[in-house]
Amino acid sequence: MRKIFAIQTEYALAAIGTGLGILSAGYVFFLGLTRVLTDQSAHLNFARLTVDSITPGISQFGFWPPLLHILLVPVAAPYDSLYRSGLAGFVVLLPFLVLGALFLFRTLLFITRHRGVSFMGGLLFLLNPYVLYYAVTPMMEVLFLANVAGVAYFFTRWLQEQKLRLLILSALFVTLATISRYEGLILIPLLGGLVALRLWSQKKARNEIEASLVIFLFLASWGFAAVLIYGWIYGGSPLSFTGGWWIRDPEEFPTKHNFFLSIKYFLEASFYMLGKPMVFAALGSVAGLVLLFWKNLFQLAPLLVLASPAFMVLISLFRGAPPIMVPELAPFGVFFNERYALTWIGFVLVAPLLCAWALSDKIKKLPLPSALAPIVLSFACFAFLGVSAAHSYGVLFQNQFREVRQNLGRDEADVVALTTEFQKEYDYGKILLTRTINDSLAGGMGISLKNFIYEANYKFYDQTIQEPWLFARWVVMYNPESQDLWAETTEPIYVAWGNSDVFGRYYELVFETKTRKVYKVKEPVVEIFAERNGYMLSKIPSINASIISWDPGGIYQEMQRADTIDSPAITRDNTW
Repeated sequence: MRKIFAIQTEYALAAIGTGLGILSAGYVFFLGLTRVLTDQSAHLNFARLTVDSITPGISQFGFWPPLLHILLVPVAAPYDSLYRSGLAGFVVLLPFLVLGALFLFRTLLFITRHRGVSFMGGLLFLLNPYVLYYAVTPMMEVLFLANVAGVAYFFTRWLQEQKLRLLILSALFVTLATISRYEGLILIPLLGGLVALRLWSQKKARNEIEASLVIFLFLASWGFAAVLIYGWIYGGSPLSFTGGWWIRDPEEFPTKHNFFLSIKYFLEASFYMLGKPMVFAALGSVAGLVLLFWKNLFQLAPLLVLASPAFMVLISLFRGAPPIMVPELAPFGVFFNERYALTWIGFVLVAPLLCAWALSDKIKKLPLPSALAPIVLSFACFAFLGVSAAHSYGVLFQNQFREVRQNLGRDEADVVALTTEFQKEYDYGKILLTRTINDSLAGGMGISLKNFIYEANYKFYDQTIQEPWLFARWVVMYNPESQDLWAETTEPIYVAWGNSDVFGRYYELVFETKTRKVYKVKEPVVEIFAERNGYMLSKIPSINASIISWDPGGIYQEMQRADTIDSPAITRDNTW
């Protein structure tokens, strides 16, 4: 009978999650916030580029955690409307929204055997406004949270039952977590240590401990191993996933090498993402949980699992990159990466509920009225529900996702202006740009991504950035008037050509916005260049609409006129 009630509760939770997800998708789309963050367009483009690129294939997944991009491929690649609108994220992530709630429900149910408390854990997860937001837009957060919750559930069961299949499932969900977000990497050593400690505390034989560790670590490391191999093949280094030129210089960020300031920034971001009352309740419950579970601290292991991503974020803050910004703390006035504080929502929700349940269980054993324990527990649950509902109402309806709308990475007005003008002017040909800072533009143009030349095109990009006038009809470049020192010193196209007189001979400025300039090749000048260097005009990609692709290794030979091959009188010249 208990099992039947648990299943019915799960169905109810799944139905609530599905309904809230659908309503949230419609609401977020109505607000125009489905595809406003730089990363949202980037994730969609990663998936789309696997089939729509001058160099299609898995090389286009990039060095971010690949799971979301893999899941988006069958949705974003063939269905243009889902890709353009950003609703491909909703289609892919709605099941993970439900799955995350169910795993939290099952984890609490396994520990407490109390359906009401367990249901509340799943419900609070579904009511968080940013869980809902990131479940209906193409972002990694909910995918990661669901997999971490899966780790917590199966590992909680393994600690009690110690069945091999539960250890294997724990390891497999660790693998999924590591390729959902890199904060999941901490789970490999953390759970490995807990497995060894648990078996050692039970005085298991050494060979059993070693065998369990080998099985767990082998399966849990599959995702990380795949990332290392991918980076080695496509980035030239196993550590390509750690970042590239687009990582901002952390030297001046206030949290660098300041542990207490790192905690402060993380907590301030947590207040926005999770609400102050729930954060304080979670932190305040830690001491009570230790006292209440003193004789069996392994029951708190799922809390350690759910909190572990926060440790990775704090380590990053201590290193100075990537930063978290909120308006109250320097640099003032913007939000940036505040969503990283959502990574420990499982802990923030489960810890106070677990503490309230354990306290009510202790009260039952005291010579007090029998009704006191359920009253205390019910009061705590409804208090948590009330503060969570108030937080959701404020974010959803009062400020309407202010944290998203004021995010540093959102330049919608600039991108819309650029996209609108570009669509009027664009005729044909390849567009050279740095895709990392132009994902919104590439996704909003409404033209095939095959027409863009960007970093992940390897030989095409390297060749084009050397002599763009031969290959790129259009060039999108950083505008120094925006006074972004980072972009000015690190955006590759600007660094190569931003202050070059040679570039100005071959390209004319067509239009510009505050942050970007768009140039178009001067065909008459390219024709003169071709004549001086002995090239056939019909073979030059930048001035021929029929040339969709070419062989980077043989293009120069193909362009060469037959009468100039091996002629000492013709030498390459672009300095006239």
